[in-house]
Amino acid sequence: MRLARCSAALFFLTFLGCDNSGGSGGSGGGGGGSADTGFRPMKDGFGFENYTNMGVTNMTADELRRMFGDQVCGSMMGGCTLTPPAQQWMDEANKAMDGGHCFGFSHLALQLYRGTLRPADFGGASTSALAKDGNDKLQRELAYWMATQFVKPSAERFVTDLAPNDVLGKLRQAFSAGMGGEQYTLGIFKMEMGKRTGGHAVTPYAIADGNPVRLMVYDNNFPNQERSLEIDSGANSWKYTATINPSEPAGLYQGDATTKTLMLAPVSSAQGQQACPFCGNMMMTMMSDRQVIPNGAARVSVTDDQGRMVSDTANQIPGAETAPMMSADLFSHHEPLFRLPGGSDLTIAIDGSDMQASTQESVSVLGQGYTLAVEGVTLAPGQTDTLRVTKAGDQIRYRTSSMETPVVVLGVQSAGPDYAFGIRVSGDADGQEAVLRIDLQSGQLAVEIKDNANTTYGITIRRIDDGGVSEFTHAGATVGGNDTVYLDYAAWGGQGQPLTIEVDQGSDGTIDQTLLLSDDN
Repeated sequence: MRLARCSAALFFLTFLGCDNSGGSGGSGGGGGGSADTGFRPMKDGFGFENYTNMGVTNMTADELRRMFGDQVCGSMMGGCTLTPPAQQWMDEANKAMDGGHCFGFSHLALQLYRGTLRPADFGGASTSALAKDGNDKLQRELAYWMATQFVKPSAERFVTDLAPNDVLGKLRQAFSAGMGGEQYTLGIFKMEMGKRTGGHAVTPYAIADGNPVRLMVYDNNFPNQERSLEIDSGANSWKYTATINPSEPAGLYQGDATTKTLMLAPVSSAQGQQACPFCGNMMMTMMSDRQVIPNGAARVSVTDDQGRMVSDTANQIPGAETAPMMSADLFSHHEPLFRLPGGSDLTIAIDGSDMQASTQESVSVLGQGYTLAVEGVTLAPGQTDTLRVTKAGDQIRYRTSSMETPVVVLGVQSAGPDYAFGIRVSGDADGQEAVLRIDLQSGQLAVEIKDNANTTYGITIRRIDDGGVSEFTHAGATVGGNDTVYLDYAAWGGQGQPLTIEVDQGSDGTIDQTLLLSDDN
């Protein structure tokens, strides 16, 4: 069984406001004597290995409410029911943990050592005595701290522009302050083809001077072991032999003053409530920042309506940022996460030209009060699909050139009820284009599936309000290749009631047919 992988996807990492001190790559900090926090992996690390999502519980609505406050709740009837953007964000964050939970391991272990949190709260006398299996509370806590790297102020205070000697200098200073000083998780990356990849998070706890200097770390892929990065202070370079787990092949991580492949994440900025990147009324969203979240093996690039593009190797969009993802496999390619300014429509290319086999892909776009996504895409080698979203967050357009059965998602948070829509489009060998467009004023969702013939589709609607949650599902609806169907969602009577749809045949602006679709629930 393949156990602990590296993890934690620096999912929504933003570099605005990062501390760039020491970024010149000078020699300061390389010397100065040994330093030690007293932390030891055998007693202060977890006794179990970093793990994937199999058989565990990650974040729930309770963790999201703790992180962002009650604004993530669309309804409090019977407990917090998340708004559609909150649910989508949490789902994406939890999926990122399928590669492991390394960032959460480090941040939580440091707080248990410091005494900010207590092992007894999770069922053990010490950190090393805590059990993972059957410990839902601990699993959720590890997931919570992993996800703090995705948000502000936690992520914007990551110290990223550091040479190896600068890292030693900052850690010496922190270690010398004792229990009152800052605690840091250390992020390590590879540099391949001009970009940082294969990220992993470990816990630094001591510096042993010598030639080379040994930076002692608790690596959550290796419980109960002392491991170290080697830092050549004269050359201002570093190296570390890492692996997913002891049974897997090892790979060498290394860098110098130019690569900037070491990162320090302060624990203090992750404590307390974080700023919610997706909360708010969709009607106010035109200029809000967006997050584009890929999940899969395809190359992804984003282009604005002026033709400027951002990818993992280039950035032409002012204010756009990319964040290297902590991968599910230390030695595989994974796309970064994108943070983009508002005010522009976006075109997202999902490019399989470098792939050797078909993969499952999804891409989500989140802005203030809305989410747009395509899920369940089976992308073949050489295939490129396209996703287009409007700056207002009110329309998503997905185009594929091959047989696909994707789910196109649109969710909104508003002053009234919140709605989440999922339209599952039946595949066509020649490909097709699916368009969802919401009009909050009229209470209608327009659905166009542009094809050469009639297309079958399924509908899921979820309404969240003060009265709780109501759901509508219907499979087997049909739309003509040039038709537009309007779902009268605001007039829907609730669970078990039919949904009125209006059909504009030929999409000429005239309603030609009104139908009732039954609720299959």
